[in-house]
Amino acid sequence: MRWIAAAAFLFGSLWACMGIVVASRVVSQKRKPVWMRLRINADRTIELPLSVISALPGQFGVWLKNGEHVVVGDVIHLGALRVLRKIDGGAEHLTTPTTAWGAWTTQNIGSPSDIGSATSVTIPLSGGEAATAWDIAAPTGEHERWSIHVHGLRSSRFGALRTVPATQAAGWRSLVVSVAGDEECTARQGSASTLGLLEAGEVGSALEYAVANGAKQVVLVGWSMGATAIMSLVEKSEFASYISGLVFVAPALDWEEILKLAVRSAKLPEAAADAAALVLGNSLGARLLGMPSAVDVSALKWQGAGDRRKALPTLILHNRNDDVVPFGSSARYAADPGSLTELIPFDGHGHCHESNQFPERFDLAIQTWLGQQFPTPGSSI
Repeated sequence: MRWIAAAAFLFGSLWACMGIVVASRVVSQKRKPVWMRLRINADRTIELPLSVISALPGQFGVWLKNGEHVVVGDVIHLGALRVLRKIDGGAEHLTTPTTAWGAWTTQNIGSPSDIGSATSVTIPLSGGEAATAWDIAAPTGEHERWSIHVHGLRSSRFGALRTVPATQAAGWRSLVVSVAGDEECTARQGSASTLGLLEAGEVGSALEYAVANGAKQVVLVGWSMGATAIMSLVEKSEFASYISGLVFVAPALDWEEILKLAVRSAKLPEAAADAAALVLGNSLGARLLGMPSAVDVSALKWQGAGDRRKALPTLILHNRNDDVVPFGSSARYAADPGSLTELIPFDGHGHCHESNQFPERFDLAIQTWLGQQFPTPGSSI
């Protein structure tokens, strides 16, 4: 019997370890940049080491070690070890061939000033921390209709900038916010994410800022985990009457499914997803992971959520081949009876690459939806 007990203990330990490893990867806020040696040519091209990521179609970005941002355009040539791509923006001062270290990113907008007139503002948070945000004026001078853009996990405000051109074109003022623990905001107690639960309060502070500055209608725009934070906020916000609609990009609307996809991608047994959920929902597990509080993953699911889902017009843009957040969760959310959701699928590759790979269709979809749902006075829509 002793060997049975020992085997059970060993199995239980391995199961718990798998859960901790998976959970830690899920809630980790920071992603270390992967630096690569690249060459910027005088003919406005850039040579990068060949990889699955650097060969992706679309427009992406590279952050150089000196802080400069380069907009990387179409693939020109794929070699055995290198890929040659266009440069669509940045590095204008480099007029002779230059070697540099850079990190690949989906962030293809390097500054809010590339979009419009932007002001950096500070938003106080309930715990005494402070969040930074860009307040980007609408080209029409609009001050009553606001869009608040919320980035996802292991990202920053630069990632959320990708939805601003569309809301700007529709005539809405934009607020692009950081949340505690990301690359800019003062970290709250505990360094790990709560998968949108505490982040919801920080989005609420941004909503308060918008209302205090004249907002009468607000559309919340969430990328990936930003959608989780927004859904959590909508359930309970005292400012819910100001929330007119939602726009989601690759939204995290079912964290149980996200965990299952993560363990499948890592070629781990599906039981590892259950173990991770137990770790995340346990106060001791949360402390081990550096989380300020435990998270009930089963509650972070809004398909068939009944009264928890407010009847808000919602637009979802999601890549069918998303390898992080399953497309099926968006499809089920949109198919719920009484849903006011329009789902626009994309056939690109990767997570949150919709705007990188289909920019015109992406922007037009948001602009058209805003015009249809919230027509301006005198509009022909």
